[in-house]
Amino acid sequence: MIQQEKIRILVADDEEEIRETLREIFSEDGYDVVVASEESTALDAAGSGVDLALVDIKLGVDNGIDLLRKLKQMYPYMPVIMITGFGTVALTKEAFKIGAHDFLEKPLRLIQVRTSVRNALEGILLRKQLRKNAGGFSSKPVIVSDALKKVYQQASRLAQVKEPVVITGPSGAGKDLVARFLHFEGVRAQGPFLVTNAASLPPTLAEDELFGHERGAFTGADRMREGCFEQANGGTLFLDEIGDMDLNIQAKLLRVLETGEFQRLGGSSRIHVDVRLICATHKNLEEMVDCGKFRKDLWYRISAFVLRVPGLDRRKEDIAPLAEHFLRLMCSDLGIEKRFSPAALNRLGEMTFPGNVRELKHLVARLAVYTDKPEIDICDIPDNQACCTAQVRADVPVKGDEIIDFRMAKMNFEREYLLRALKVNGGNITATARAIGMAQSNLSRKLKELGIGNERENGSEN
Repeated sequence: MIQQEKIRILVADDEEEIRETLREIFSEDGYDVVVASEESTALDAAGSGVDLALVDIKLGVDNGIDLLRKLKQMYPYMPVIMITGFGTVALTKEAFKIGAHDFLEKPLRLIQVRTSVRNALEGILLRKQLRKNAGGFSSKPVIVSDALKKVYQQASRLAQVKEPVVITGPSGAGKDLVARFLHFEGVRAQGPFLVTNAASLPPTLAEDELFGHERGAFTGADRMREGCFEQANGGTLFLDEIGDMDLNIQAKLLRVLETGEFQRLGGSSRIHVDVRLICATHKNLEEMVDCGKFRKDLWYRISAFVLRVPGLDRRKEDIAPLAEHFLRLMCSDLGIEKRFSPAALNRLGEMTFPGNVRELKHLVARLAVYTDKPEIDICDIPDNQACCTAQVRADVPVKGDEIIDFRMAKMNFEREYLLRALKVNGGNITATARAIGMAQSNLSRKLKELGIGNERENGSEN
């Protein structure tokens, strides 16, 4: 099973004895601990991801209050507990005004420290449990590059905002993870997080999907159905690929954003909802507005906050950590142990991934399934062109250097890949779909297309 992510605590104090004592105490309590003796190292540690910080008022030549202010600006939802050996009423008031969670005086008492930390972590632990229950955001995003750190620093601030957010970036770059971060790190974390894809909604069904219908609204409507807005009430609606939304539906969406009200199809009463909208697209909406393909008034309504997620070509430093992260998840699902050699990680870091994070994840899945030895080496990684499509086996019929039938070659690969993945997962389609990152319905359809279901039923699977 995948281990639950640990709480990570930052201890910033210029006294080594206090740093090491707190490190030992928190480590015994099961937390990950990182320490710092000055502001710069504390900010670096916070940038790598921490859940809670304990900050001394005096950090050598640095001022702990200044560090508190910077931490709250960059990570407004992170609790910060201040420590001091010379507390005053004015200093305490200033710290609480900036956003300190608690104020502890030296000499520190163990029970006092643990109680303060436990109280500060209650909200964090609740959000982590909600993430787990939601099944879509159970671990922190992998962030190494400065470009992605900047995105999540901005997202941390916007998590508390009620206004819509637009997330742009190339396909597969991780826009959905940013959307989940905005929800689960914000004040709506206890509410629902609903996802729908505008690109998959034909105009005739989009209104029903978003707003629902009353019984008898149309042929076949034998009961009332709540739409996405109603289901997401009190939480967040993530509307992916909003650039593909029909113009008429855009107009209805704008009215909901402006009034907070809508009517179900076939209904006469207005329904009020409190929903935070997060949109994502790989298209340039401003250019679409100029071309008349996206409503200008809707763009003005949703574009107050825009987050731009860069593709992997602009954050090469993230490739190796992401690959190791995906391999750990894959191995955990499959119950196996594998690792990348340093040469393999270097090779991955040199490659280009037009499909971005999604393509890298699929490549790692193939390597985990196909590589028989425990270490994945550079020789196991296909050339860069093969990452963009299915790998072509060496025994595919060829004529000279030309593949005779690419469609058949691709089908042969898919059959072999899925048969092997099914075998690894004991023939369980649900587990196989999860392991290879594919929707179960799509996998079932693909198995049917390839005739794999019949082979398995007839016992001819090898």
